Amino acid sequence: MYQGNNPAALRSQELLAQGMLKLLGQYAFPEITVTMICQEAAVSRQTFYKVFGSKEEVIRYAITSDFDPLQERIKARHSYGLEEFSLQAVTFFYPKRQLINYIIRDNLEQLFLDSVQKSLRSVLLLLDNSEMPLQEPLYSFFAAGLSSLFLYELAHWDEERLKADVKNFSTFLGNPKLLVKRAG
Repeated sequence: MYQGNNPAALRSQELLAQGMLKLLGQYAFPEITVTMICQEAAVSRQTFYKVFGSKEEVIRYAITSDFDPLQERIKARHSYGLEEFSLQAVTFFYPKRQLINYIIRDNLEQLFLDSVQKSLRSVLLLLDNSEMPLQEPLYSFFAAGLSSLFLYELAHWDEERLKADVKNFSTFLGNPKLLVKRAG
């Protein structure tokens, strides 16, 4: 997947992701071809393969694009309780509910979980914890638990149940305070 900052390539990624989302409203994922995505996005196949390696990468991009604002919100604070952090993170994914429903419909949950876990791990790297030292295995455990919770909650959105489930998850882990690393 393209990781650079070329405006034309970034725009192509966005157009292709929008095209994929529109097609998912009409077809199951296995029925969608790269040609269909390119036609919907008005982007050439050559451009598709410059910015994505596969149609699965388009889904990964659609799931985790715009993750930078969440990271910036995390950096702006000194600390979070696990419950507050979890609520803020699941709320970040709320606008992507339609995509998540398509992912569930088409049995692509593992693609969602892998993508979100990787993104959450990048956010967790911003944390410096004394109450809950997050070492490599704990990053994976924490990210896996949160991403599974997100998938379930976003598919069955009920704000009250969401708050209760996040509270239970956080309580289960002792609701540690997550401290944001400071430069210097």
